[in-house]
This record gives sequence, C-alpha cells and structure tokens, in this order.
Amino acid sequence: MINDFAEPLYQELTRRLEETQPTPDNPARQFKTYLKYVRQALMDLDTYVAAHPFESELEERRYLEQVLPGFRALEFYYYELIWLICNRPIGDRFEWMDYYQQELEAIRHFLNRHAAYYQLYKVRSLGLEEVLSDGACLDRWIGPAENHIALPVKERTELFAKFIAYDKLQHYLLEQISMLREIERNHPQGLRSKQLHWTGDICNLVELVYGLYETKQINNGEVSLTEVVNCMEQLFQINLGRVNRIFIDIRRRKVISHTRFMEQMRTAILHRIDQYDAYIPRSFQKGYIKH
Repeated sequence: MINDFAEPLYQELTRRLEETQPTPDNPARQFKTYLKYVRQALMDLDTYVAAHPFESELEERRYLEQVLPGFRALEFYYYELIWLICNRPIGDRFEWMDYYQQELEAIRHFLNRHAAYYQLYKVRSLGLEEVLSDGACLDRWIGPAENHIALPVKERTELFAKFIAYDKLQHYLLEQISMLREIERNHPQGLRSKQLHWTGDICNLVELVYGLYETKQINNGEVSLTEVVNCMEQLFQINLGRVNRIFIDIRRRKVISHTRFMEQMRTAILHRIDQYDAYIPRSFQKGYIKH
C-alpha cells in the first residue's frame, strides 16, 4: 500500500521542517530550504510509486486526491508565502492589514470559482463522502461521483493541493489580521506616527519575549508564547521565525551567561541611576532640603 510509504515520509518531512534553523533576517532563504526538503520528498514519492504499481483504481484515486496533494500543498504553501512576503508593502501596519485583506479576498475568489471541487475536497477530507452523496442528502453541488471526474487527473491533483495550501494560508492571513487589529485596539491613537524597528541581536529580543512570558507580565499571564512573539514581530517590524530554535541557542551558551541581554539591561539601568543620582543633591535624595 502506498500509504505505508507515504505516511512515514510525510511525518519525516514535517519533522525536518519543524527542526530547520530559522533565519529571521532572511526568510526567503528559510523558505528556500523548506522547498528543498519538500521537493526531495516528492522525488522519493515519485520513485516509490514508479516501482510499486497501484493495486486498484480506488488506491490510485486516493493517492491522487489525498496523498499526493498533501505533499504538493506544502510546496505550494511555502511558494505562496515567499510571494506574500515579497509583495508586502513597505508602509505601516495599517497598509499591511489592507494588503492581507486583499490577499484573503483573492483566495476566497479562487475557491468560489472552483466551488464544486472545493466542496468535494472538503467532504472527502472530512470523511463525509458517503453521507452527503446519498440521494436523500444532496447538498448544493454534491451529486453522483461521475459528475466530478471530468477534470483530468493531474489537474484535479493540483487543484486539491491548492485547496489544502489555501486553507492553511487563510489561517495565516487571519492570524496576521487579528494581531494587527489587537494592536489597534490596544493603541487607539495608533502607531502611525513612528515605526519602530528592532536593530539589535535577534537572540536579545527572544530573550526579552521569554522573560515577559515566563514572568506573566502580559494579560496577567493569560497569553500564549506565540501571541507574545507575534505582538513583538508586529511592533518591531521583524520576523522572529521559530523562537524555540533560537531559545535552544540561548540555552547552549557556554562562555557567556544564559541571560546576557537581561544582565546588560540591568547594568545599563543601574548606570543610568548612578548618573541621575550624581546630579541630585543629597538633601533631595533624603527627602528634605537643608537651610
């Protein structure tokens, strides 16, 4: 069975993608690495299928409509993310929100154009084909199976792959829009006047993120690490990538301290206090004035 090979291959591919070292300063390079892994997995899958013919038409159909689209979807998803980032306007977060909304509308327009096949893909992915294809339960475009085989096999495979990728991309866009709206709610005056950019070491920002999260400084601790990361990314116009990988680098620090940035801040604040105290007469520091 093709699934005996495809499922472990997909799990291994997912693991490699999750463990890939992030490159926040160059996300295009990171996505290029992802695409390399996906395309290698597709080559391995093609090689296996060529050496192991399908045992039945049902197995072939499931492969072309469920197994192969899952791999193709990852390739398409990362390719779309590259374009999404490359075409994102340089302006402020308000322009980003408009941009994300436009991209979301474009995806929904595509899905509406292929509504019959998209519904078929959803029904099969949820395992509801037998229920909703029953003559007594016909729903919108769902009809006899022979009505859905007019599209050539290769085109149907690619179309289903795009459905999977676009569903995933919709979640990504909705998360980005939600974060931007949350920032707007928390800052009713807006932050248009001045854009802040993180220009320090990426590890320092991740250290700060973990510090805020672990000490429950935000929303009384009722917030996820991902939400804190997303907020910092939007605030400082930066892509932190997979912070867990950067945090592993922080843990592996040998010569320097694990919390080097925190200690640098502590030293800087104490120095600032010393400077401030040096210019204040002792009488003021004690709370009274000598006459």
